[in-house]
Amino acid sequence: MAETQRVVVHVGMDVGTSTSCSWRDPLSLVTSFSPSTPTPTLGLPRLSYSGRDALGNCRWDGCANVKIGLYEGATSFGNMIASFNTNTNAWVAQYVYKRLRFLNNRYVSQVAALVFLAVWHGLHSGYYACFFMEFVVMNFERDLSTFVKQYPRLVSILNAGPLKYIKFVVLKVYVIVFMGYCLGPFVLLKLHRWWNFYYSLFFSGHLLFAGWPLYAPAVKAVLKTVAGERVRIEKKDDEKIK
Repeated sequence: MAETQRVVVHVGMDVGTSTSCSWRDPLSLVTSFSPSTPTPTLGLPRLSYSGRDALGNCRWDGCANVKIGLYEGATSFGNMIASFNTNTNAWVAQYVYKRLRFLNNRYVSQVAALVFLAVWHGLHSGYYACFFMEFVVMNFERDLSTFVKQYPRLVSILNAGPLKYIKFVVLKVYVIVFMGYCLGPFVLLKLHRWWNFYYSLFFSGHLLFAGWPLYAPAVKAVLKTVAGERVRIEKKDDEKIK
């Protein structure tokens, strides 16, 4: 039987037709079930179809919600957040975070977005404890990263020779260890459970991240001794509230 044209519906795009991206194409079915697509049910009715690439091959990432490469190679919480639940993050950024730009305060917008996500998940205290950790961790990473980038000599030292591989391993261990620490309340949910969890770890993550403003001056003073000349950098667009 001759292959018939099949109507393809893609969310956010016009309705189109496809003659070569057929059900009988094994590759199209395999890519529909890839980890970058939330569920196979999105691949079977063709909802994940997102047109063609530059070579004319069919793309099935229209409903992709995870950036696998970035997720597996993440060396910061920023990488992890940018690589996972990308559709949810984009929606919250657009309709919560950026809607508060009139306040001209990034921290207020960030808190509002995180509280929204916590309420979205439910009323268990564990959700709020988890998103609180996201707030303090992201501000810790942003402040430290911004400081380091102002010193080209320090950046070159950290990326020179075998030290860059050591840095990767250290940062990878940091992400793996403290990601579990931060997500503990998200799983335990009840106050007495996640409180005992943190108590057993001496609230080490809270001391490291929430306590950063207290010991940051000392850390920065030490880094300046080997950092060399400072080069002031302007804020990037993604660091501003658009």
